[in-house]
Amino acid sequence: MKKSLSRDFVFRYAGRYFQFAGILAALLFTSDPAMPLKAATYTWQTGGATNNWSTTGDANWFVDSGTVLSSWVNGNAALFNNTTDTSITVTSVVAPTSITFGATWANNLTLTGGTIAFGSLLGIIDSSAVGTTNSRVMTIGSNLTGTGGLSINAHGNLTASGGGNSARLVLSGDNSGLTGGIAITGGLVEVTSVNSLANNAVTLTNGGGILHTVSGALTLANNIVVGSTGGTIRNYGSSTLTLSGTLSGNGALNHTDTGRLILTGNLAGYTGILSNLAGNLVIETNTSVKGEVVVSGGTLSVGNNGNLGSLNEATSITINGTSSLYIRRTDVTSASAILPTSIIFGAAGSVLEYNPTDASAVLNLDLDIGSSTALGTFKVSGGTVNMLSGTDVVVNSVIMGLQSATNRGTLNIGLAHR
Repeated sequence: MKKSLSRDFVFRYAGRYFQFAGILAALLFTSDPAMPLKAATYTWQTGGATNNWSTTGDANWFVDSGTVLSSWVNGNAALFNNTTDTSITVTSVVAPTSITFGATWANNLTLTGGTIAFGSLLGIIDSSAVGTTNSRVMTIGSNLTGTGGLSINAHGNLTASGGGNSARLVLSGDNSGLTGGIAITGGLVEVTSVNSLANNAVTLTNGGGILHTVSGALTLANNIVVGSTGGTIRNYGSSTLTLSGTLSGNGALNHTDTGRLILTGNLAGYTGILSNLAGNLVIETNTSVKGEVVVSGGTLSVGNNGNLGSLNEATSITINGTSSLYIRRTDVTSASAILPTSIIFGAAGSVLEYNPTDASAVLNLDLDIGSSTALGTFKVSGGTVNMLSGTDVVVNSVIMGLQSATNRGTLNIGLAHR
């Protein structure tokens, strides 16, 4: 009499595991497409057959701990680790579960051509291990698609100045086929066009954020959500980045480096601390943030030489060091309509300046400014400021200036409230 087979069998195909008990169970086995399967890790090898990432030949990968060159199979995790290659070409469509860039890079690396498809599952891109050493740049120029959203843990310098460090993850492909939202959970993701983030809402956490490096202007309409662990917007000195989508969330948002960031969308849903650590931050919308505003470096402008710009619902504005808060509306408005009641000067050289480019602009000053003769500078260098009766300005110094020979600042003191 033959013994029955009761030992479990493990069957592996393309990095995915299937387990079944005995021959009868194997005959009755049916796969459940909703069942998560374990993906293998395919590690790119510089000494592979080609520089192509494809599903047809091109044996360029070690599978898990193996040492035999293999061809790529979709549905697995792609790891690029310490390769000396500078460019890898994606041919046609590849479908990884995740893309990871490891540590210790000899060169920058670009994935170019083709499409990287994440399908209906959450796509994952992780370059955090690259760090900031040697300012390495990992670029994904291939098109990204998928409907389950994308989580990115990038690398890059998040300090106020940027540290002179250009390490970053770049998305330069046409990612308009990517939906489901984008979460940046660390580091900096460089955007090169509106297609980098497509039409996705973008959530920033752990200080992670968006970087714009290209000289010139770029406008993104993405809605931005700042999680409780905060986010960063960094742009180089020659760049101007405009965010026209909504800004919401309760985490701290830092603007860093020496570029210009313009916020034109609805800011009413944002209750976190908005900080300008460097460069120029411009508020060009009448929907104010509802948290603290801090200027610790560079300048923050309320208005952009038009009739938009307000921070009147902020809990306070603090101006530190030699930083400046500019009022640059060119209409007739009152301080209480565009500024909070609490404006705090951190040093004698902390400046609040009214400097519209239009000589006909008027600011009716109906809020008290400053509280100590040792702190703060109040400057009028364009248009007209009417200091209404009953309003106090208590600062270290008051300075009159000009924008041009035909736009000299004027300060009228003690006018009746209008």
